[in-house]
Amino acid sequence: MITELFHPITAVLAVSIALAFISVQMKTRRRMMGAKLGADILYGVYLTAIGGLSGGLASLIAACGSLTQVLTPEHKLGSTLMLRILMAIMLSLAAMLVSVRSPDDLLPILAVVFCRFVEIQKDPQRIRYGFFLSAFPWLFYNYSNGFYWPMAYNIVIATSLLIAIILSLI
Repeated sequence: MITELFHPITAVLAVSIALAFISVQMKTRRRMMGAKLGADILYGVYLTAIGGLSGGLASLIAACGSLTQVLTPEHKLGSTLMLRILMAIMLSLAAMLVSVRSPDDLLPILAVVFCRFVEIQKDPQRIRYGFFLSAFPWLFYNYSNGFYWPMAYNIVIATSLLIAIILSLI
């Protein structure tokens, strides 16, 4: 694990962690999704590079969802809802066909589908709650595959979400 720390691809994960940490601290849905878009792309690249194909594809599907969230004005969220959910489900099914080798490989894909429903919320606090819940399937996926740096990523993001949730209640 220590040697992985100095591998160049780890820099991709570090930037992804920074963007994900920043995203959940944002006050508006659009800014939150914009930072999450960058984090999702980099996390997908990282996981794919280290051999986590289903997690990498799931993260890139999440990036597609984040992109549509950034591009969709808040007043149009309702009218594009079904299209966005159907696209996420179709992309997830395609990802399952090409990447699932064990039941654990389903976890990130299912977490991404769950997050598509979460991201339709206008309230950033509700989005934070949903993202917090989705961290646990990712954590288990990374653990079961021996991806320890991504586990650290999940812990940092879950902690950041918890801090943001608590701060917004104060």
